[in-house]
Amino acid sequence: MSIFSRKKTKDTTPKAKPKTSTKVETPKPKSSVAAPSPTGAQTLFNKYAIDVPEEHIRIIDAENLLNLLTDLSIEPEDLVSLIIAWQFGCKRPYQFSEEEFITGCKKFGITDISSFQKKLPHFRSLLKGDEEFNKFYLWSFSYFADSESVHRLPTETVLGMIQLILVPRYPQLGKFAEFVETELVGSKPNFQRDAWNQLVRFATTIKKDFSNYSEEDAWHTILDDYVEWRKEKK
Repeated sequence: MSIFSRKKTKDTTPKAKPKTSTKVETPKPKSSVAAPSPTGAQTLFNKYAIDVPEEHIRIIDAENLLNLLTDLSIEPEDLVSLIIAWQFGCKRPYQFSEEEFITGCKKFGITDISSFQKKLPHFRSLLKGDEEFNKFYLWSFSYFADSESVHRLPTETVLGMIQLILVPRYPQLGKFAEFVETELVGSKPNFQRDAWNQLVRFATTIKKDFSNYSEEDAWHTILDDYVEWRKEKK
């Protein structure tokens, strides 16, 4: 009876089991899936990155950071370059790790040089308030500090930091920069973090004639020496 017959009848005749044929399936060719394209942030990083084989990492080093700043039309002495490093969470001076750069770009919606340039006014505006400026100013010492000497920096480095970060905001510290350059550079190789941390408070609370300055207020000895130096100059 045909298996296509609509009518079913009872058949008691024993039937041999039909042989089952093993179906051999032809393997389907694997579809070639293209690797995902790198994001804009990744592409931008790749443009400036170098391999560091001994550490198995890729970074934007100091030389290529200068190339990036040039493409962004930023002078190396422009404070915004340091603000960007702060906002990107950089831990080593003059370089970006791959994670720092890509995470920072994604945070600020940066995908190429053009979008990076459009964010520069935002970065510049971050230091308008005293609270954010103080966070940045304190961070800067850690940024430049060596992991083995986190509480001190070379005096010449600090001189550059004073001139770049502090003097534009607190012009009265221009004389302090002069003191550091003439009296400390060459004689005191290191500048202590404690002294750095007091500079903004010194600039904002001490009068120009130093009439309210007292050594009893636990100022760092460098500031004691500076006040004495200024009084001798009068």
